[in-house]
This record gives sequence, structure tokens and C-alpha cells, in this order.
Amino acid sequence: MKALHFGAGNIGRGFIGEKLVESGFDLTFSDINEDLVESINFHHKYTIKIIQSDKFQEKIISGIKAINSKNLSVLIPLLSEVNLITTAVGSHVLECIAENIAESVICRVKNRVKNILYIIACENMTRGTSVLKKYVLRFLPVQYHSYLHQYVNFIDSVVDRIIPSMSNVNMESSLLVLVEEFYEWIVDSTQIKGVFPNIIGLKFSNNLISFIERKLFTLNTAHSVTAYLGLFFGYKTVYNAISDNKIRNIVLNAMKESGQVLIKRYNFNHVLHDQYIHTILNRFSNFYLSDNLKRIARFPLKKLNRNERLFKPILGNIEYNFLYKNLSIGVASVLHYCDDQDIESHHIQNLIKKIGLINALIKISGINMNYKLVLSIVEEYYNLIHYKFLNKN
Repeated sequence: MKALHFGAGNIGRGFIGEKLVESGFDLTFSDINEDLVESINFHHKYTIKIIQSDKFQEKIISGIKAINSKNLSVLIPLLSEVNLITTAVGSHVLECIAENIAESVICRVKNRVKNILYIIACENMTRGTSVLKKYVLRFLPVQYHSYLHQYVNFIDSVVDRIIPSMSNVNMESSLLVLVEEFYEWIVDSTQIKGVFPNIIGLKFSNNLISFIERKLFTLNTAHSVTAYLGLFFGYKTVYNAISDNKIRNIVLNAMKESGQVLIKRYNFNHVLHDQYIHTILNRFSNFYLSDNLKRIARFPLKKLNRNERLFKPILGNIEYNFLYKNLSIGVASVLHYCDDQDIESHHIQNLIKKIGLINALIKISGINMNYKLVLSIVEEYYNLIHYKFLNKN
């Protein structure tokens, strides 16, 4: 079977590509980075180093090729004949990909292709494949919609694997990827049509939203709190930040606060979820998995949205009358974030100066005015300043 994966970056090579090749797919990567495309086509293989505690296991992923995403004369015909399309490009790129997929659907109709095309977006967002489908339908002329609904199967998924920046290791090859041993790739079984291809390591769930929110409220929440608090206190990496006990305790308790929402909402086993929380802390504490905090802190406006990793669990805690002090500290730390290279962080700081902290908080997040919630975040915002001042003196 043939597969095309959009995005030959770390997740593409270090996770999705690995699993597709292991499963016997004839895999082609599509990327706009011409140097990366040329390197893949020259070597036709790459190495991933899997971190196992304090040692590494090497695995060669071979038999691969790549095309430039801008080369539509090659891309569209290939898209029209593959069995599976996956993505790991970032949510902001999905709309561009959708136009290419729409063109390929037209080709499939003209070529009378009756095989089901499976599409899975492996993005760090809620139901990214469904979002991609909406984009495709927008680009696709209406006379082709019935074909798409019958022969193109969009399946939502959630993926989880830490793949740190290669700047922390001695890079042996431009294609080398360092990955953790832990991974999860779960798809929505209720959306599957026909005979779905076998993919090694893939799991199925008829309640995908519970796994989406488990990852969002736990891993993504913890990553964000670690990043913004770490930067506030002058750290540069996840490993350094989480080694600070005051940050570690806040991150742990923030995950517990978000966890009580998940346990209540989805009837999770509290012992198993507590184990999941501590697994994440251990992952963060591995020196070889350490990532750059500024990379994690990118797009702070998105992270302050009411439907994202900080506010959504807070709103869940309000719904169930639970406490959320440590999640409030996380939000407060984002409001302090300012980096010369981050335009969004400057926008936040300028907005605070222009309309005040409370109004900026409400405007950015989209939350309704909730006196207790706003007071909690404002209090933690000034507590951080006070704590920093006391420790300087």
C-alpha cells in the first residue's frame, strides 16, 4: 500500500514515518524544505535514536522518498493514487494541504478510483482531521462531494511522543531524529469505513475525545506551565525548569487539577490517571528529552484561548466546583511572557499596557467575566512578581 505524509519534520520522521514503514507502506514524504527533500531522496533512509532511560536504541527507517509540496505536477497525481494520507505540519498549514487534497479527489473521480482513501491528521489540536475535511469540502466543487463522502475517509486521531530539538545532541546526519520510547497514536474507531489498513502501534477508541482531552489537559498543560514558568524564572530547557522543585510542584499540581476534571467527566480510573501524570513528569525529567522552552512557548495567544490547555481545564474545574490555583499560576505565567523574537508575546504585553490586565485577559481568552476566576489569575500574576522580587533581594 502507498502512503504520503505531509511534513518531514521531527514528528513525521520520528513517529508517523517510522510506524508506516514498519507496517509495510511504500512511504513518500512531502515537504517544502528542498534541502530536506533532497537529503531524503539521496539517502532513502534515516536513523532514529530511541531513548531508553540512559541508553539509546538505533533504528533505520529505509525505502523512503520525498517530493517538494510545491511541485504540484508530481504531488497531485501521487495524492490521487495513494491509499493513506497523514499529516504533521501544524494546524496553520492544514488549509494549504486541503487545496491539494481537493485537486487529487477530482483526479480520483476522473480516473474512476473506487478504493477508499484514508486521511489522518496527526496534529496537536482537537479533531484536526475533521478540520481538514471542512477545508477540503470548501475547495472541492460540490459535484464531487458525494464521491468524497463515499470514498474518502477522514479519521480523527491523537498522537503523543516527545521529540526534542536536535540542538542538544551531536547530530550525525541532517535526517537523524531523537525520540522517546513512549508513544501513543489513537484514532476514532467510529469514523472508520471499509477495511482499515494495519498500522503497527495504532490504537482504536470509540471515545476519542476523552483521549484528546487527556493529552491536552495533562501533557500539553504541563508542557505550557513548565515552559512559561521556566522562562519567567530564567531557565532555558524543560529539564532545567522541571528540576526546580517549586516549578515541578506547580506543574504536578496543575496536572492533578486538570486530572480531577478528566476523572469526573470521563470516569477515568484515578489511580491509573495518577500514574499517567507521574509518567509525564518522568518524561520531562529525562535530560535527553529536554526541549527548548522558547520553542514550547510559541503561540501564547493560542494557549490562552478558552478552549485550550490552560483555560479549558480551569473552566471544567469551575463547572465541578473544584479548585484550580496552580492552573491559574500557569495562566499568569503566560501573561508575563515576553520575548524579543515572539510577536504574539509583544501583542499580549502591549494589550496589557493599553487596556489593563483584566480586560486583556478577557479579550485574549474569550472567557466570560467571572469575578472569582479573574481574581485568582490576577492574584497569581502579582504573586509571581512578588516572589521574584523577594528572591532577588
